[in-house]
Amino acid sequence: TPTAIAAGLGNATKKGMLIKSGGALETLAHIDTVAFDKTGTLTEAHIEVTDFIALDGDEAHVAAVAGACERFSEHPLAKAVYAACAERVEIPNAADTRSLVGAGVAATVDGKSCKVVKFDALAADGIAAPDERARALMGEGKTVVAVVEDGKAIGLLALADRLRDGAADAIAELKDMKIDSVMLTGDNASVAESVAGTLGITQCCHSLLPEQKLEKIESMKADGRKVCM
Repeated sequence: TPTAIAAGLGNATKKGMLIKSGGALETLAHIDTVAFDKTGTLTEAHIEVTDFIALDGDEAHVAAVAGACERFSEHPLAKAVYAACAERVEIPNAADTRSLVGAGVAATVDGKSCKVVKFDALAADGIAAPDERARALMGEGKTVVAVVEDGKAIGLLALADRLRDGAADAIAELKDMKIDSVMLTGDNASVAESVAGTLGITQCCHSLLPEQKLEKIESMKADGRKVCM
């Protein structure tokens, strides 16, 4: 048994898998459910801004505010937003940059309270935005974020990601092994369902905060499922 575990760990490492212990490797043999995050796992995380919409003021101002807010964030969406904005304007400095967990990022730009957040997060703050336009973009499988300045939505940015090569094949192979696949994502319903449908994933949970993903995992385990995330 020790030889088999050592060989398994060695072969896994060659394939890019880091396994904590022999016990973890043995546990992996008994799973019946794999839960996937979306961005950077099922998708490549090579995200591009596809639509840039100014709602109030001009596009350059929207780009300046959005870029300043996202400058220091390491999130894949934030990096894509910053890159797109930096191509358009010189990005001003921001102060008090802070993460809004599961929603976006906020900062003070030119003395004004600004943020870039997921479109669906606007309603919770009582901020009006062109719902019809955003929903149309989401229907195309795009993620939509709003740029907010002093409590007013001044712009919308739509972002698109590419599915990772081999993702659909991996889901199909798990299905052949009688292992269920579940997608847990913070993205909106339209984007989540579009990706899940393309990959053949029938169980999809969307609009989740990080702690809610953990709750979903714990719930599946409580139901007797053996889960790999």
